[in-house]
Amino acid sequence: MDLKTIASIITSLTVVITCIYKVYKLAKRVEDKLEAYDNNIRQLNLHLNKMALLDTNLPIIDRLHAGEWYIANGGNGLGKKVYNQLLSELDTTSWGNKTWAESQHSKEK
Repeated sequence: MDLKTIASIITSLTVVITCIYKVYKLAKRVEDKLEAYDNNIRQLNLHLNKMALLDTNLPIIDRLHAGEWYIANGGNGLGKKVYNQLLSELDTTSWGNKTWAESQHSKEK
C-alpha cells in the first residue's frame, strides 16, 4: 500500500467518525430536550390537578379524581389535606357495599 492510499483511508475514517460523533451529539441534545419537556408536562399536570382539586365549583367526583391523581404523582401539602377532607366528608351510606371513595379513604389512614 502506498502513502496516498493510507492517507485516503485515514481521511475517510476521520470524516466517518466525525459524522457519527455529530449525529450522536444531536441525538443527545434531542434526548435532553425531550426529558426537559416531559418534566415540564409532569409539573403542569400536577399543578392542573391541584387546581381542579381545590376548585369548589367542580363536581365532587371530579375533584376526588383530580386529588387521587395528584397524590399518586407526588402531590402533598394543602392538596393532600383537601383531598382527605373531601373523602372524610363524603356521604357514601347510600352507595351500598365497599365503594371507591371508602377504599381510597381506608388507604389514607
